[in-house]
Amino acid sequence: IKSVDYDQTNSGYSGQVKYIITLKLVANTLILNHKAYPTQKMPINMVNHMYFNLSQEETILDHVLEIDSSNILALDENMCPTPNRLPVVNTAFDFRTAHNIGQRIRKGHPQFEITRNVDHYYVLEDKKTVTLFDTKTRQALNITTTGDCAVIYLANYFDEKFVNETGKKARNQSAIAVEP
Repeated sequence: IKSVDYDQTNSGYSGQVKYIITLKLVANTLILNHKAYPTQKMPINMVNHMYFNLSQEETILDHVLEIDSSNILALDENMCPTPNRLPVVNTAFDFRTAHNIGQRIRKGHPQFEITRNVDHYYVLEDKKTVTLFDTKTRQALNITTTGDCAVIYLANYFDEKFVNETGKKARNQSAIAVEP
């Protein structure tokens, strides 16, 4: 168990915030708990922004994705979420059942004009899960949250602007971030 206790002061917040972030590894399960204790009411959005690629391939387009969600939040022209829910049924965002990422996003969507690809808030339903699977390596990643949404980001702005951990230039869709 690794716990980080961080007291943030004078960082632009309207009050002080104490964060406690705990990471626990149990068998093959990594459990992350994020807690914030503000001294007064304020918006707080704590997120984990890890990137995943379950294969040695240059993209995650052959991975299979399943998301417990029937709706995404529409984004405005500044990429900010709106209260408008868009049904995912039969769209590029439809991962209600396990589906190949590359095949699904090739459908395109008007929202991609804003984000280049999937970078959206999925409104989670009962199971509150996101599952990623690579058919070649047979590796899987299951993410469960207590939150109401998960942002799914397909690394749409990597554009070979930085070098990844293997020394290669990072490419768009080379990884996925799941941000509960």
